[in-house]
Amino acid sequence: MGRKKKKGTNPNPIIADGCHEPIINTALWDVVQERRKSKSFKQRQSHEPFLLSGLLKCPSCGQGMVPSITTYTRKDGTKRRHRYYVCGSFHNKGSVACKANSIKANEAEEIVFQLIEQFLQNNDLFNQKILSINRTAEENQDTLLYELDKLNGMLQELTELQEKYFNAFEKNLFPISMLQERLDIIAKEKAAIEQKIYEMQNGLQQAETKKISPEPVRELLAKFVDVYKVATREQKKHLLHLLIKKITLVPLSDRKRIVDKVELEFDFRDIHKSKSFILIHHLYNNQETEHDLSTDNMNENYLPPYLQKFLPLLMIRFPAINAEGAINLLR
Repeated sequence: MGRKKKKGTNPNPIIADGCHEPIINTALWDVVQERRKSKSFKQRQSHEPFLLSGLLKCPSCGQGMVPSITTYTRKDGTKRRHRYYVCGSFHNKGSVACKANSIKANEAEEIVFQLIEQFLQNNDLFNQKILSINRTAEENQDTLLYELDKLNGMLQELTELQEKYFNAFEKNLFPISMLQERLDIIAKEKAAIEQKIYEMQNGLQQAETKKISPEPVRELLAKFVDVYKVATREQKKHLLHLLIKKITLVPLSDRKRIVDKVELEFDFRDIHKSKSFILIHHLYNNQETEHDLSTDNMNENYLPPYLQKFLPLLMIRFPAINAEGAINLLR
């Protein structure tokens, strides 16, 4: 089938040199072309992993920051590459979506690890953070109990009202149609409250945890620091993504960005799916097979010794119910 041509297209166009005055003079054009040849800002693929991809959040829109590389060509012909993280929305959609909000990759990666080290070395701050998370878990549990008590009271009131309507029916105080309508409304309200109570009770089961001892968490972070220092960049990236929940930036007045918050998150609820148990596995004994750690029959008798020491944290969601309970290394 032949290719359909647009209407009005001339198959034999006439091409001739223009005689109009150029918008840009020749000298300026030549200078701009030379500068474009000397450096390129096009993002290039890197064989060196960006450790914080997806963890860094844009200070303007909150989207994940993505890798970007700029290459400069020096006067002697050698090239210099710079690695940055830029806003993912800006990278994909341009300035209509957000600003670049770039930050040097090496600088951000070094600062994040330094903060983890400093947090581990500061005993007072470390214990204070664990205490704060324990306190938050208790407050969340108290809130759930209060809300659950209110729901049970509402359910009791509806049950009593339902009983009154039944008594009224026996005494012929209401027409059957009116009585049926009101009983249907009560039944729907009771079903909705009972569903909320069920969800609330499940939340309480997850919140009922013992106090978190700082020592297992401290030991885990100390092991993380030791392994991280000798790991490959690919391994470092994997370890950071298992430990860190998110990293946010804050803009400064001089158009630079700095790390604002680094949030660590531990979750010991499910030994088969938890990122924290995967982190422990990689830190202490990565020779174990994945099947050994995912079998449905796993229990304390089958766990390796390095994993058993963290069993006191099992079924603890850390941070508890409130997502804001993650360890923030800067605040």
